[in-house]
Amino acid sequence: MMLPRLKEAGVEGPEDFPGRSLGVRSFGKEYPLLSRMAYLGMPTEGSDEAMTLLKQGFNVDPLLQEQADCISTMTCDEYWRLLDTWLAPEELISFKC
Repeated sequence: MMLPRLKEAGVEGPEDFPGRSLGVRSFGKEYPLLSRMAYLGMPTEGSDEAMTLLKQGFNVDPLLQEQADCISTMTCDEYWRLLDTWLAPEELISFKC
């Protein structure tokens, strides 16, 4: 699982997640992200420092439509969908969970 985002968004790493919106896949795919954020001490709910988690389908629309600063993707699936759009790999920064 990875969290790609556009370089132009100004999100360099997890330390920039507070106050940002993250698209999160559901149906059990959210647990690696929640686990990683808990390990890093990053709140995902209940405070002003928390990131906003958006339910994301099995697509990349929240990033392309600028609804989320970051989205969750699988390296074998949605990440390649991003590259099938107008985006080039050098326009993205990805953080692996």
